[in-house]
Amino acid sequence: MVHAAKGPCSHAPVRLKSLAHSGKDALVSQLRRFSLFAICLVAAVSSVQAQQKEDADDFSRDVWGALFNGNWNVYLNGGLTTNGDFLMQRTPAGGERVLTSEGSWNVGGGVGVDILKRTGVRLGYTYSSGDLSFLTDMGDGSQAFDAKNLTGITTHVVDLELLNYMTPAHSSIAPYAAIGLSGAWFSVGDGSALILQSGGSTQYRWGALASFGVQFHLGDGLFTQLEASSHSFGNPFSGGHSFTALGGTTIDEPSRVNKTDYRVVFVYRFGTIK
Repeated sequence: MVHAAKGPCSHAPVRLKSLAHSGKDALVSQLRRFSLFAICLVAAVSSVQAQQKEDADDFSRDVWGALFNGNWNVYLNGGLTTNGDFLMQRTPAGGERVLTSEGSWNVGGGVGVDILKRTGVRLGYTYSSGDLSFLTDMGDGSQAFDAKNLTGITTHVVDLELLNYMTPAHSSIAPYAAIGLSGAWFSVGDGSALILQSGGSTQYRWGALASFGVQFHLGDGLFTQLEASSHSFGNPFSGGHSFTALGGTTIDEPSRVNKTDYRVVFVYRFGTIK
């Protein structure tokens, strides 16, 4: 991995310090939002559980019973994907640019189970694909250092999520939120002179996610959901074993990168909790 080198540019230390602070502030902000959401979700689930069941034995029996009754569902999803910046470079000509993805889309599916009227668990897989590009980042709208469609980047993601609905899961309209853990396998093409598979053709990174959406009942066990799912993964261009970007000096390389899927989900429920 190429690291920043000292040079004659007097503004470089200021720029690096600014990037470090902005990256730290962004990470702290994400952690605060995620923690607040997790606390709210746990409180909401606990409230629902307390309202539905007064006896702990009944609650435990119903949760485990849901796993062996007809409360399962399957789903398919598809939509668009955005990624954060993987790194920032300073080119030999003195310009600055970021490496990101463009034109990304996603498709996937999975299985879930409603363990309470407003609480569910789901296990899903999502495939996403896009093109890596360098985009000029000089703050003046310039495209002088752009390099488009360098190579493709694909991501295979497995998620395990806990969902909580504001109304019962089989309601006509049910806003919901979810949190979970994720594992991602990143792959890049081998046809670019600027993007190298120096750490291996596939990079595995783990992370966490938060999802928000609204579910609509279409009838006969069929539901549709409009959803945004935001992931925070380890950066596949950062670390001892990672992809490498050439063409300039790397001046910022965040340890984590965001991936957000905007998708339409179609769910079929085999049954509902009474």
